[in-house]
Amino acid sequence: MGYFGLPSKACSPCRGRRIKCDLSTPACSQCVRSHRTCFGYRNPVDLLFHDQSEDVACKAQRPKRASQRRKAAESTIIVPKCSSPTLPSPVFFPISAETQASCFFFSNYPSKSSKTYKTMYEYIPALYCTESSDSPLVCIVTALGLAGLSYHTDTSGLGTAATAWYDRALRKTNYNLRHGELAKLDRTLLVVLLLGLYETNTCRTPSYQSIESALTHVKGATALLDLRGDKQLETDFGRALFTQARTQIITGCYQTKTPVPDIVVRLSLSSRCHYDRIIDPMGDIILSISSFCNTKAEIPFHPPLYQSESVTRDTIARYAAITKSFEHWDQTLADGFLPTIVPVPNATPDVLSDHYHVYSDIWIAGFVNNYRANSILVHEALVSQLCFLQSHHAHDVNEILELEDQIVRSRSIILSEIEAVCASVPGLLQTKSAAAGVGLLWILYLSAQVAPAIVPVPEKTRRWIIGRLEKIGAEMGVRQASTLAALLREELHIWSVLKVDQASIGWTEESMVTCV
Repeated sequence: MGYFGLPSKACSPCRGRRIKCDLSTPACSQCVRSHRTCFGYRNPVDLLFHDQSEDVACKAQRPKRASQRRKAAESTIIVPKCSSPTLPSPVFFPISAETQASCFFFSNYPSKSSKTYKTMYEYIPALYCTESSDSPLVCIVTALGLAGLSYHTDTSGLGTAATAWYDRALRKTNYNLRHGELAKLDRTLLVVLLLGLYETNTCRTPSYQSIESALTHVKGATALLDLRGDKQLETDFGRALFTQARTQIITGCYQTKTPVPDIVVRLSLSSRCHYDRIIDPMGDIILSISSFCNTKAEIPFHPPLYQSESVTRDTIARYAAITKSFEHWDQTLADGFLPTIVPVPNATPDVLSDHYHVYSDIWIAGFVNNYRANSILVHEALVSQLCFLQSHHAHDVNEILELEDQIVRSRSIILSEIEAVCASVPGLLQTKSAAAGVGLLWILYLSAQVAPAIVPVPEKTRRWIIGRLEKIGAEMGVRQASTLAALLREELHIWSVLKVDQASIGWTEESMVTCV
C-alpha cells in the first residue's frame, strides 16, 4: 500500500479541466453552468492508499532483464579498470503524523509578513524551531495541525491525538502561569492565543462549549497583558502579540456585552510611541471603541419604555460622536488598506454582486473588516436610540423629519458596510487559508445578525452569508463557522447561548481545567 497524499475532492470534469469545483450536490455549479454531466465526487479517504502489489511484482522481474542487457553490453564495450564508486541507494523514512501536522499548520497559517504591519504568525516558525519537542508551543501547533488533518481526511484517530496534544499544551501552559517569570514570556501569551484558536477550529460537542472556552482563553490573555505591562511593547513580537490579543478581546467584549478592559486601552495608547515599520491605525480609534463598548454594556440595545428623554439624547450624542470619529478614521486610511475591485461579468454563487475586493494580504482584509464590524454595531445601536426618541420624545414634526434623515443615513451606512464585507469574502476564500476563514467568522455572523427592525438586510444577502459560513466550516475545517451558521438559521444571538462569567477576566487554574 502506498500513501499518495490528499487527493482532490473535485468532480471528474472539473479535475480534467483543472478548474475550481464548489462540491455542490447533486451537481457542481461548473457542470450545471456548462451543461455537462457531473459524475459526483470521490471519497478522499479511499484514494489516500493504492494497492501496488502488481507494480511491486513487475519491478521484481526487472533486475533479470537489466542484468541480461548489461551482459550484452559488456561483450562489446571495454570497461575501464578504474570505475566510479557505486552510490548508495536512497533511503526513505516515513513521515510521522506530528510532522505532517506541523506542516499542515504552517501551510494554513502563513508566516509571510504583511506589507503594512507585523502579525504574530510571522514569528512562529523561528520560535518553533528553537523549542523542545514537549514545549507548550510545539504541543499546541501539533494539536492544531492534527485537528485540521483529522477533519480533511475524516480520520477520527487523528482527532483523538489532537485532543491529547491540546490537553498536554494546556497542562504545560498552566504550569508556566503559576510561575511569574514564565507567565510574562512572549511565547506564553502566544500559546494562550493559539489555545483559543484550537477551540475555534474544533468546536467540540456541545458546539457552544468551545465558544465559551475560547472566551475563557481571551480572558486569560487579558490577564497576561496586565501582568506583562508596558515592557511587552518594546519589541516587534510583543506589539504583534498585543495587536492580536486586542482584536480577540474586543470581539469577546461585544459577544458578552462587557466593557473593554482598561489595560487594553492603556497599552494601545502607550504603543503609539513604539512604532517604526508597524502601523496600527486601530490605535487611533481605540478610545472610541472603548467608549462604545462601555455605553453598550450600560445602556440596553432596545431602550425600555421607562427610559427618560435625557438619557436617550445623551446616548445618541455619545454614539454620534463615535460615528464621526469612525468616519474621520475611514477617510484618512492609508492607501495600503484599500482593495482592488475585481468585476464579475457573469453571476456566480461565490460572489454576491457583480464584483469583489482583493486586498494585499489576508491580514489587511481582516483588519479592515474588524473596523467594519465596529461601524455596523455603532450605527445599529444609534438607529435603535433614534427610533425610540422619534416615537417617544420628539417635540415636533420638524424634529421627527430630522431624526428620520439620521435614521436613513445610518441604515445606509450599515448596508454599505455589509456589502463591503461580502465583497471581501471571495478573495479571502480563494486563498484556501484557514487563517482567512477564522478572520471572517465574527464579521460574517454580525452582518447577517443585524436586527431586522433596525436594518432590513436582504434575505438573499443573509442566505449567502450563511452559505459562506457553512463553506468555511466544510472546506477549511473551521468548525465554529458551522455553529455560527446554525445560530443564524435558528435566528439566535450568540450571547443568548453563552454561559460565560462576565464579571472576571482573570486566569485561574479552575478556568484552565474547564477548557479541557
